[in-house]
Parts: sequence; structure tokens; C-alpha cells
Amino acid sequence: MLLVLGSAIFVAALRHGRLRYNPESASGFSSMLALAVVGLALPTLAYSFASKEVQESGAIEAVSLGVGVILIISYIAYIGSSVFHWRDKVAGEEGDEEGDDAPAARQEFESPQPAPRTRDDRFGLWISVVSLAAATLATVLIAYVLVEETDVVVANTALTPLSVGLIVFPLFCNVGEFAGVAGAAIRRQTERMMDIAGSSAVQVPLLVAPLLIFFSYAFGAVTGTPAINLDFVFQVFPLIAIGLVTIVYALVSLDGESTWLEGLQLIAIYALVAVTALALPGR
Repeated sequence: MLLVLGSAIFVAALRHGRLRYNPESASGFSSMLALAVVGLALPTLAYSFASKEVQESGAIEAVSLGVGVILIISYIAYIGSSVFHWRDKVAGEEGDEEGDDAPAARQEFESPQPAPRTRDDRFGLWISVVSLAAATLATVLIAYVLVEETDVVVANTALTPLSVGLIVFPLFCNVGEFAGVAGAAIRRQTERMMDIAGSSAVQVPLLVAPLLIFFSYAFGAVTGTPAINLDFVFQVFPLIAIGLVTIVYALVSLDGESTWLEGLQLIAIYALVAVTALALPGR
């Protein structure tokens, strides 16, 4: 969110001037990011203040699974609202439903019927699907190599475990997102630029992280190795950084316009997080 969106806003605003976009989508991303921060922070805080007996009782595993279910349901609702527009209808006055203007009002808020797809549209769709699959596979391979070489990199460079998790992994694993946002910024597609950056930031904590939790428990149950079970207990510094990012994103985007200075400020905040992560060892 900080580096990708900040760079895109900075470049696009320098080239095209002040950028304007729909503040409603930005508001939706802000609220979902706030939900993600709460979902990630509450188990960590509860575990940190719990007694040693409670920490060793396995309660955090149950909490992590419950939080994961809630986050996934919230993400499904977010997709239904933002993509498929479930129940996306403007409510009028009570008397309007039976008035003469009711049909016109309903017609005003009904979405137009999509035009039938042509052969070129279907061909473009297949290209998009293949490109997405190739990008996903490349990302998985890059992530696998990075994970396998993490200990070697940390031992032989100035990088710390905290900086590898917060800086190095996101840089390599978000290449596709960076390319999409950068392309939209160059073409002055501000709505697309904000949507790519916001939806990617929402998707990771609300969908990917809970799925990894469930997968770890399923894999541990099948193989009989519960020691690999993941949970929602994080270090305090990443949680604080994520919370600050959510606040800054809301301040920058909710007015529906951005300038090159705001893009530079996002990059500066990213640099602050990077410097701090490089100086602290973490784990």
C-alpha cells in the first residue's frame, strides 16, 4: 500500500497533475483495512495479556480459527458488495414506493444490461486468465525460493528477519500488483490504480492469512505434526505499522483526490518503516 500506491500517485500526479477518483471505493477499502487490523490485533493483544496457563492451553488456536472464519465471511461480503453489488439499491422515501415516480426511480438505479461479449472480448478474457495464472505461478516460485534461502540471506547480509518479512518478501511477491498499478498510473486510470492497490491490501489479511491458518491445521491433522499450526499472534511492530498504514491511507484517499506530495509522503512513511525494520532484529 505504501510503496506501490505511493509511487503510482507520485508518478501519475507529476505527469498529469492532481488526480481525482471515486471516494466511495476508497472509503470501502479503508473500512475493510480497519477490520483487518482489528482482526489481526485482538488475538495478539489477548495472548500477550493472558496468563502462562492460558497461553499453553491451546485457546489461541481456537481463537485464530474463529477469527479466520469471521474475516473470510467479511471478505466474501466485501466481494459481493463491491464486485457483484449485492442489494446495492438506493432506498427512497416510504411513500415513493407506491407513487407514480417509483418505476422511474427504480429504473434510474438499475444497472444497465451488459452488452453481449464478442469474440475479441472472449479472447481478451482468456489472455487475462492465462496471464494471471502465469503471474501466480511465478509468484509462488519466487516465494518458495525466498523462504528456502531466508536463513542464508539473513546470516550473510545486513538484513534482519523482520526486514525480510516486511520489506524483501513484499517487494518480490507483489511484482504483478506493482506492474498493474504503475501501468494504470501512467495511463491516468486513477480508479483502476486505487482499486488494484486497495483490493490487494484487503485480500491478504482478510482471505490469504485465514486460509493459511486453516491449511496449516488441516495439514497438521493429516500428517500428525501439530507443531506447524499457525495462529494470529504477531509481533507488535508489524501490527502498529499496519494500523498506521490504514490511518494514512484514509487521510490520503477519502477526499477523492491526491497530489504528488501525498504520493511522496506515502513513500516517506514506507522508508521510515524500512529503516526501522532494518535496524531491529525481529524474529
